[in-house]
Amino acid sequence: MGLIAEAEPLIFPTGIVDLASFRRWTLSDEFPQHGRIDYIAGQIEVDMSPANVQRHSLLKTTLGVELGILIRSLGQIFIDQTRVVSPIADLSCEPDILYVSWESLRSKRVVMRPGRTPGDEYDFMEFEGGPDVVVEVVSPSSASKDYERLPRAYFAAGVREFWLADARK
Repeated sequence: MGLIAEAEPLIFPTGIVDLASFRRWTLSDEFPQHGRIDYIAGQIEVDMSPANVQRHSLLKTTLGVELGILIRSLGQIFIDQTRVVSPIADLSCEPDILYVSWESLRSKRVVMRPGRTPGDEYDFMEFEGGPDVVVEVVSPSSASKDYERLPRAYFAAGVREFWLADARK
């Protein structure tokens, strides 16, 4: 028996002209469920490449687990699909790993923003502000973004520490 699966086309709605309109799209049902779609300094960057298991996925998982063990009483670790937003830095992206301390949340240096379901107290899709730590694991398809554009944007957003993990060699 054969299987035919058609991929969802990536459709950008008209009217995405700034960070605010990009954020509205990310919270809509029309936003793609797969791929990494970031907004960095006025540009939408899309990476649909699969992650290398040994050089990306394993490294990201190991770093996330180890970091989580070290700081479990101090805050929360998020791996994938957690958006960091900063109007000051003109940024909306999903880092590989991010850490937000309880203190950053209490002081409102970082704020959890609601997701798609109004009134659902557990539906959060993004953190606004500068998380305590952001980790990017470099892939061949993301190297220039990870080394050049994201560090500037993260520091402009107020990220306290930025880690770049590159296991390509």
